[in-house]
Amino acid sequence: MTVEEDPRDVIARSRMRTPQIVIIVVATLVNMIDGFDLLVMAFSAPAVSREWAVQPAALGVLLSAALFGMAVGATALSGIADLIGRRMMILLGLSVVTLGMVVSALAPSYAVLWGARFVTGLAVGAVTTCVAVYVTEYTPRRWRAVAISWFAAGQPIGAMLGGLIAAALLGPLHWRGLFWVGAGLTALLVPVIFFALPESLAYLISKRPIGALEKVRSILTRLGHPPITTLPEPEAANAAEPERGSGTRIGGIAVLLGLAFFTVMLAFYFASSWTPRLVSAAGYTDVEAVRAGTVFAVGGILGTLGFGWTATRIRAGLLLPICFVVSAVAFVGFALGLGSIMLAYVGAFAMGIFTGAVIAGLFATAPAAFPARTRATISGLVIGAGRVGSVCSPILAGALLGAGWSVGSIYILFAGPLVVGAVACAIALRRPSEHRPARQPVATP
Repeated sequence: MTVEEDPRDVIARSRMRTPQIVIIVVATLVNMIDGFDLLVMAFSAPAVSREWAVQPAALGVLLSAALFGMAVGATALSGIADLIGRRMMILLGLSVVTLGMVVSALAPSYAVLWGARFVTGLAVGAVTTCVAVYVTEYTPRRWRAVAISWFAAGQPIGAMLGGLIAAALLGPLHWRGLFWVGAGLTALLVPVIFFALPESLAYLISKRPIGALEKVRSILTRLGHPPITTLPEPEAANAAEPERGSGTRIGGIAVLLGLAFFTVMLAFYFASSWTPRLVSAAGYTDVEAVRAGTVFAVGGILGTLGFGWTATRIRAGLLLPICFVVSAVAFVGFALGLGSIMLAYVGAFAMGIFTGAVIAGLFATAPAAFPARTRATISGLVIGAGRVGSVCSPILAGALLGAGWSVGSIYILFAGPLVVGAVACAIALRRPSEHRPARQPVATP
């Protein structure tokens, strides 16, 4: 009799290897392309408004189409990955994103463009969730927060690069050309993923599709680990995660993490969408307002990357609530510092850093909190709650501004949900998800 370790435990404890670095790089590229695809409408909005005489209210609906689609995609479609596999879902999702971008480029009317943006958002929402889960499953535990931080940074970096591309190409290419660029970049990723990314080990072990053992053996060999002769028993695989809890406990964790995602996305998308506009309303020039928005974006990227480095030294269950609270303080500080543009820049930078860190931390910790057999489904619901926050925040801010709220009071109001998120996160992560009994090895003849 020989004793074989569960492959998931082997990967969780092993050092980072080149194929895993490739997985993280490809996942980050996917998120960068998704960041460009999501914001290409914002880059095109002025030209679209002029061409079709779109009124501001209708333009707002058009801009929210992809975000609304992301919320629906993350909650309603991510679970399909638990049935067909993470890799297949990513491939299908990116194919749909490509199609959505092509239809957007060819759209003859407002209604067609809105529909194409919604469908693109559906696919992006599902793909983002699956890729986050995928990176979590293939990264050694020690490096998980770092890997997810790089992955999460992909979207704002993609958006920033998209802005530079739009500035250079919008004139000569027309607004439709930007969608063609997005379609081409997304299409290029499909064959890269097909050849570079293996299927999720957790999916193969828990769902056992045809040929699962051969695929697991091939993946282990590719990662430099000895192959196994039999798959772990389904009971062992299923029992592995939920010592963390019964279905009731897992459901409670999902609700709390969903609430945490909702609060930080509510605050983050409010600040990213409205900071330039509100700084301008506070009496500063358009150039100063744009700088404030840029400072926030740069802070978000640095915070996302910085969380991974810090999480290797401070437990995520402690670090995340701290970042939530400091984010709330930064929002209040920004409101109180609006009398000076330099203080406003500092406040915007702090808001970006700590909300970015929270988002990266939640992406890193949430998928690992749930059983492999339903991980994409539950993670999709949790992340989808955040997408709902991202849709609601610009609308809420506009309503408050229209009701006569001052700029500072709106930022102070949005600090409140971040405190709620800190409490929810602290309760959900009071015991790290990785602290669970080791899987029982499977004896094989």
